[in-house]
Amino acid sequence: MFSDKKNYRIGNPALKPEFINIAEINYNNVFDKGNWLVSAYGRLSEQPITNSAYPSDADSSVLVNTFVNGESSLRYGLENTLRYTFFKKLTATANIDVYYVYLTSGIIANQPSTVTQGWTYKGKLTLSYSLPWQMTLQVNGTYDAPKVIINGRTLDMYFMDVSLNKMISTKWIFNLTLSDVFNSKRMGTHLETDFYTQDLSRRRETRYLKFSVTYLFGKFDSSIFKMRGKKNNNNQDMNSGDGMGGGF
Repeated sequence: MFSDKKNYRIGNPALKPEFINIAEINYNNVFDKGNWLVSAYGRLSEQPITNSAYPSDADSSVLVNTFVNGESSLRYGLENTLRYTFFKKLTATANIDVYYVYLTSGIIANQPSTVTQGWTYKGKLTLSYSLPWQMTLQVNGTYDAPKVIINGRTLDMYFMDVSLNKMISTKWIFNLTLSDVFNSKRMGTHLETDFYTQDLSRRRETRYLKFSVTYLFGKFDSSIFKMRGKKNNNNQDMNSGDGMGGGF
């Protein structure tokens, strides 16, 4: 696939499976107006799948983009989630995850093995306000700080969503959502090697308005969503799909 005259992408049928080992300890303190959940975790990925770019044999000014297996990635950190009800109708949920990333690339496309490491964090704040007629107004703000990847770093990402929910007879849910209110949600990377320097910024979609209708049937058990931990965290610690535009 050609994106421009200086870049093209090819597949890699020799990719191997990625194995992820996760350990975590959780502590949940419940008090009158909310709860505080703390998670200390470690995550070791073997053969992590990552983006790679190298000069074409035919023309060194053209970059070949593909996916390869790195050697390993280690991530450990502390995540805090605080839920607090200020008064009967307003509830705030704040989450901050501070973690350290240690990446070993291995030999990729005949380039020497490199080690990249550094601290980073991400945070999210959700405000939920109960309105009359069983309606709920919710505002979500998210910020991802820059983090290290092989040969560079990601750019920071921030955005805000606003939604309005209406439930009828515990079965029907009507939802109106304005996604990316300030049209600021962009993902990108800055990469540097001996062969090239690349700055990439792109977005999956622009601001949009969405209306949805949901019908609930059967018995609903909300407890399955309470302690998801790190096992549902799909972020990859190598280039995590950010390096050359994969993953978004």
